Amino acid sequence: MSGKYRGYNLKRINDSGLLHVSQFSERAKWVLFQKSGESKKTKSNRKVITDLITDNIGKVYIDEAQDIDKDMSIVLKILDSLGVEIYLTGDLNQDLSSRGGLAGLCEERKYEVNHENHRCPENHVKLANVFLSTEFEQSALSTSIGSLNYCLEPEIRDVANLVSKYQLTYVNKSNLRFRKAKKMKIT
Repeated sequence: MSGKYRGYNLKRINDSGLLHVSQFSERAKWVLFQKSGESKKTKSNRKVITDLITDNIGKVYIDEAQDIDKDMSIVLKILDSLGVEIYLTGDLNQDLSSRGGLAGLCEERKYEVNHENHRCPENHVKLANVFLSTEFEQSALSTSIGSLNYCLEPEIRDVANLVSKYQLTYVNKSNLRFRKAKKMKIT
């Protein structure tokens, strides 16, 4: 979606009193943190809001935490500083959109890595482990062996037909989306 078209639609949604999901984290951060140029009334209301949160919420559980963005990680840090316990379950290897929220939190906090994979067949886990640092390698608990089918690029005569027939995504280093993805540095 082009920037101009997206901006027009977001404005239209906001004008109708709704909040688009892509803006949720940023707005939540504004409520709990601050936005430049805010009024004294807004600042005083923040204390009321944070008191309501701490009086009514003791723990927050988030599944698929690899999908949180940097704004949401700020919200979680604020909630943590207010005494709300935060529990995150996610897979750093699945941060496909490079949002970086979970990775940032993990760099600042101690975390536990669960190496068990309950979903994928053994062959799939072995293949994934080829691309993972040893810290994040997994062991398959599934009794299924699974099968992997692949084609080497020189063997493919008609890539466009293969991609369209099987609804595949063809990735190579000239693919803009692939180039934009950030790799997490594991130390």
